[in-house]
Amino acid sequence: MKRNYGWFQLASHLRIPLKETMESHSERDLQMWLLFLQMEQDIPNRSDQYLMAIRKTLVDSKRAKGTPETPLEHFRLKFIQPKPIKPTTSPRFNADTLEYEKAIWMGAVGYKKS
Repeated sequence: MKRNYGWFQLASHLRIPLKETMESHSERDLQMWLLFLQMEQDIPNRSDQYLMAIRKTLVDSKRAKGTPETPLEHFRLKFIQPKPIKPTTSPRFNADTLEYEKAIWMGAVGYKKS
């Protein structure tokens, strides 16, 4: 799920089905889009500006007389990208346990070795 998160994010942004997104865009397109969306995320849009102005009005209405007004940029939300989680290899999986797990799964689905 995590490795496909970028595709979900792009499909959501473009408002097209996931399958269509994956068929019509290459991996390079995906990386370019994700970089663009990451950069665009930290730029306030119109609704962000309105919310910042409302917050500023509320804060400034409570301030003491004679104190300077708070600048609008003070209320800008800063979006921070979470650090990527490094994949770790589980020590419980080795060649023997992998074959054992595969054999169990093959038996469960009814696959018989010829």
